Amino acid sequence: MKRIFIIPAFNEAEILPSLIAEVREKAPDFDYVIINDGSTDLTREVCRDHQFNAIHLQCDGYTKANTYPHEWF
Repeated sequence: MKRIFIIPAFNEAEILPSLIAEVREKAPDFDYVIINDGSTDLTREVCRDHQFNAIHLQCDGYTKANTYPHEWF
């Protein structure tokens, strides 16, 4: 069974590279997905440039980004 971190993000471009590096270092058996909820900074570009696992949504607010993955199950 695969374990995954779900990381809600809104305007988190500055911290994502260090956050994902820490996730990879401290939890190598876990995967992750960033739920970008309509960020207006460079979050989308950072995800693309670093090839992070990310889903980009229109701005629905923090609650939507936090609950979106539950819709998959």
